Amino acid sequence: MENKIKKNQRTVKKKVNIIPLIDIIFLLLIFFMLATNFNQNQNIDFSTPEKLTESNSDSNVVLYLKIQKNGYFMLDGSTFKNEKELKKNMLMKWDKKKYSSLLITTEKDVILQNLITTMDMVKSIGISEVSFSGPLE
Repeated sequence: MENKIKKNQRTVKKKVNIIPLIDIIFLLLIFFMLATNFNQNQNIDFSTPEKLTESNSDSNVVLYLKIQKNGYFMLDGSTFKNEKELKKNMLMKWDKKKYSSLLITTEKDVILQNLITTMDMVKSIGISEVSFSGPLE
């Protein structure tokens, strides 16, 4: 009797309709094509002058910052090993309001990223009058 029941039962095959799946894939493809920026990153052309030029401003109102090749910073004769120390001391000096501008100089083979990071830090402090000078010899 069990054999008869099995023979009478039909096996139902389920079919997957892939047409809606294809529609969804095309919609996702269109979305990502429109949302993606195909432009490559633009490099900033940045070069510093070869030698220090004369500054028109008074030397006692300019705060001097030198970025050294070894990654250290020299702020008015004091050397700092990292940006955290530099930022703390620069804030203390700048808050006294005796400086009107900042002059950033670099040694000859300073990594450009160190200069850019320093410029970001200077901007975060609120110093807007910044001048640059190339390597000192």
